Amino acid sequence: MNFKGGLYLTNDANLCIQLSMNPNIKIINLDEDNTVPQLNPETNRGVFMGTILCPSVETTWKEIDGDSTGFAASYYDDLMQPDVIDYIMALIGYMYTRGDLVIFYPDLSVSAIQFLYEFFWSQYGFHISLTPQNPLQDVFRFDPNKTDIYLIGLYSLKIIDAYVLLREWPLNKPITDQLMSQLHFEINPYMHNGNFKDAYDSIMNLCVSLHNNPNMRIPVHFNR
Repeated sequence: MNFKGGLYLTNDANLCIQLSMNPNIKIINLDEDNTVPQLNPETNRGVFMGTILCPSVETTWKEIDGDSTGFAASYYDDLMQPDVIDYIMALIGYMYTRGDLVIFYPDLSVSAIQFLYEFFWSQYGFHISLTPQNPLQDVFRFDPNKTDIYLIGLYSLKIIDAYVLLREWPLNKPITDQLMSQLHFEINPYMHNGNFKDAYDSIMNLCVSLHNNPNMRIPVHFNR
């Protein structure tokens, strides 16, 4: 996959205000108290509210109590909620289609920031720059072995269509039956005498062909 942008992290409000003026950069604001009016997403179109990524009250209390193990487990549960996963996938979709994201974290603790950094790497294969001065100086990296996770998430949110998914799909990774069913419904490949194996083979052959010719298309049924 070729991302048009990367994921960065800073607590420098002035830098974020400046970067929010760039049409190819969005600021993800984790400031729950809105202490920087210039970074209010209601008045600055270059800012997205990102407090959904912050620890819950219960998680924060575990950190205050010094329960590091409980804090990590609770924060992991926070970030694995379906709405948070969808939000993260939407962020990945922005990086894939549009540009850079810079997370602004004025109040998060060192433990929370470190956990967020490790979570994005272990769960999604994204290296977040922790450079405090200018986050865009660091090189954005992602783990190609997580490509299928990105694609499934982007496809489920309709950020990409079936043809883009197949074009980017790693040829060494199997396609699950559930995903194949969704692809079959969207592409609706031609099946000889209703033979679903023909449809499956057509989709797999299309996947291979799209890696060589992104404009490749196959015969389809017009009636379901």
